[in-house]
Amino acid sequence: MEFNRGIITLAQGKQRYIDMAVNLAKSIRLNSPGLPIAVITDRPEAEMKKWFDYVVPVNPRHGLGLVQKVYLYDYSPFSETIFIDSDCLVVNDFSFLWDLFQGNDVSAIGEKLIDGNWAGMSVTETCDRLKLPYIVQLNGGVYYFKKNDTAAAVFSNAQKLIEAYDTIGIARLRGQVNEEPLMSLSMAQFGLSPINDNGKGMRTPVGQKGVFRMDILKGYCSFLKHNIKVEPVIMHFGGGYPEAFHYRREVLKMKIYLATRIPKFIISAFVNGFANSFYAMYVFAYRCLKFIMGKSKFKMSPLLPMFKFE
Repeated sequence: MEFNRGIITLAQGKQRYIDMAVNLAKSIRLNSPGLPIAVITDRPEAEMKKWFDYVVPVNPRHGLGLVQKVYLYDYSPFSETIFIDSDCLVVNDFSFLWDLFQGNDVSAIGEKLIDGNWAGMSVTETCDRLKLPYIVQLNGGVYYFKKNDTAAAVFSNAQKLIEAYDTIGIARLRGQVNEEPLMSLSMAQFGLSPINDNGKGMRTPVGQKGVFRMDILKGYCSFLKHNIKVEPVIMHFGGGYPEAFHYRREVLKMKIYLATRIPKFIISAFVNGFANSFYAMYVFAYRCLKFIMGKSKFKMSPLLPMFKFE
């Protein structure tokens, strides 16, 4: 049975991935409520049912990690799906994304490339080799797709491209098959386009400089990414960023609010006052030590970097 619109995420393997998926679900319930949420997982339904409307057993034959995402079409119980990576947090209502994605069978946030390099590939050489008009540069933190013949064919084609992964020259990510270039090439082969969200949909902290502002209870996130201001409603803490200060601080705010229902502004002020002060002192002490040891120049800003060593 298929349902209408819904969100799906993926969480398997280590407990940290399960925890992140639960944090994502909590943030969706908090800031963009009303949508059913499904999780693809290797955990028992009873363990996940509190925060997810649908618990979909992962198929281990597809592999572990990112490669599972080229099978999202088969997993989704919805007729219209937005996939969100488990290492994301939703900071505000993202319902406008449904409108941005309308008219597309499969899409993601990104842009078309006709030259340069991406994911280890020479864009022009790959386009010539596969007879493509372009390559879709995308971030797999968010995908959109409908349940129709075109979307089924796009995902099926991406699965077939796994066999040619190394032959095409796609770079592996931490030793794994990366689903992003597979989906990119498959979308291009079917003439599908990414959307431009103008920095409002989803972004990662890669390329972030200066002050990072985020409050999951007040509904905002803003920072400079490659010197351009972005204000994503879905903050994608990819890679090691869920271990960083801001992710842990915002999760703490959310947990306190969901457990107590104390007014959001009080929790936000309390957690910021406590966590920011101690983290700033910790970073200051670390910078002083590095300066004294002659390993770096002393700097005062940013006061609350993602990681202490930045």
